[in-house]
Amino acid sequence: MSGKPQCNLCRIPIFQPTILPQLTQKAELRQLVCCSEYPTDVQASHCQEIISSSPAELERYDTEISRLRAIIDKLEKDRNVVEEYQLLCRYTVSPVRRMPAEILTEIFAFFVPDAFDPLDTSMQYQEQVQGELARVANADLLRIAQVCPRWHKLAMETPSLWSSIGLHLILWGDRPSRGRMMTVLRSSLERGGDSPLDLGIKIRDLYGHGASELIPLLTQFSRRWRKLSLSIHLVSHGPISGMLSTVQGCLPLLETLNIETLPEAIGKEVASYFAVAPRLTQLWYRGTLPALSKLPLEQLEVFVYHDVPTRELDALISTMARFSNPKCQCEIQVRVDIGNFSTAIDSSPVESHMSVFGLSGAGIYKSDSANPTLGRFVTRLTLPFLVGLQIMCRRDQRFPLSWPHREFLALAHRSSFHAHLKSLGLEAALITVAELLETLSDLPLLQDLIISDHRVLDYGGEEVTLVTNSLLERLTWTPDSTCLVPELSFLSTNTLLKFDDTVLRDFVLSRLKPGRNTEGPFEVEVRWYPEHYRNLNPEMITQFTERQSQGELLFLTSESDVFPRLNNDP
Repeated sequence: MSGKPQCNLCRIPIFQPTILPQLTQKAELRQLVCCSEYPTDVQASHCQEIISSSPAELERYDTEISRLRAIIDKLEKDRNVVEEYQLLCRYTVSPVRRMPAEILTEIFAFFVPDAFDPLDTSMQYQEQVQGELARVANADLLRIAQVCPRWHKLAMETPSLWSSIGLHLILWGDRPSRGRMMTVLRSSLERGGDSPLDLGIKIRDLYGHGASELIPLLTQFSRRWRKLSLSIHLVSHGPISGMLSTVQGCLPLLETLNIETLPEAIGKEVASYFAVAPRLTQLWYRGTLPALSKLPLEQLEVFVYHDVPTRELDALISTMARFSNPKCQCEIQVRVDIGNFSTAIDSSPVESHMSVFGLSGAGIYKSDSANPTLGRFVTRLTLPFLVGLQIMCRRDQRFPLSWPHREFLALAHRSSFHAHLKSLGLEAALITVAELLETLSDLPLLQDLIISDHRVLDYGGEEVTLVTNSLLERLTWTPDSTCLVPELSFLSTNTLLKFDDTVLRDFVLSRLKPGRNTEGPFEVEVRWYPEHYRNLNPEMITQFTERQSQGELLFLTSESDVFPRLNNDP
């Protein structure tokens, strides 16, 4: 048995150095070297011995280091194997593996791009091109699909995750990029299988780069189209309309159509391709009236028409007779700054069966320029199924629409508003207190009311204040028949804060009597114009807060964002 000490675990002899110097020995030799003194005979003999024996000793060190390094390498390799096995075991019992495919699919859907997202114009052109390619390829979904084989299989084999595609053809002008995009687009369309497709197409450049390849490919899948947003804005529209013609009669799933822009020369032709779409219920439109007339308006439940020129108002009102679906919610935005109001040629009455009618003006920069807008509709229309009427304010509307009071009373009478009108929004209507009181007096079923104070510069800066003590007192609930709007459950105001807080308090608390507003809390919004802000009575706020905690009231206050420049000089 060897006399060398051994490792207690592996019984391998423990490495023992033979010539490892002491610190004092090294210090003596350093001192000799530094002071240029010659060593003694003993010192010289010691150095010669070290010089001759060191190679063997160093080789012995190298051998031991190699042996230990092999052990360390194996330990590190074994550690990695254990770590990988630990991760595998952890993944095997991970809760995410028990997550149903349906839940994972819903999570994956958050990574699918919206077909109707606008371009990020802050990016450089090449960055936009790369972004377009990433959207078409569904790059974010592909990235998360790399987590594991199950996720990859689920992502690639779920058609609904490949059914939202937005295309901006202005980015398809470069031929190398276009070829790659077309390949990726075909793959995405094929992976969508028969799943309903949401599709956005924006053709906006000189010649519609790539349209001759792209449009025929997309129309092959028209039977899958569920939501379509189409914008064609070309100097040379060429054969675009012909390329789209194959979708005619092949739109069995189309539910929502957004026509943003169509060249007038091809508008009617392109619109006619969508005349037969049995499931179409929602239409957003910006274009000419002749093209609109080609669309199936009778079946719509939602219709939004942006930027109607004033010269086409009478023709549009005549077209509204085609809204025969009592569920139809109609919103129209009139561009007062496009053209002039023409003399009414067609003044024949029009009956429309819509349930909600919203009207707003755009480009209203003078208070008198909008005078005829609301009157044109009120004079000719009869609305026997109307539940909600909204006169709304848009961003580029500096002035409210004038209120045609006598004409509205006639409309209310012939349409029997007293029997079915439940919501009245006068946010952008220039109406006096007396006119409002008379209007409300014959609307016993009204539940929602929106009103605004105004200050109209063209009228010498006169304030038209609706939210007054007298109005709030008339709206304060009483058990007798003197209360206006007995069913009121929601009041929103844009206000100059010209009322007394005690009157507001009495009005609100009166509406909280037991047995009323059983469908939810009574709601009040007080939105003030910034230059007229004042603190509301703290005791009143405390009372309202207490009633809110009991679920009887929802009281909100904020700065108003309507007519943001209305009270400033031009």
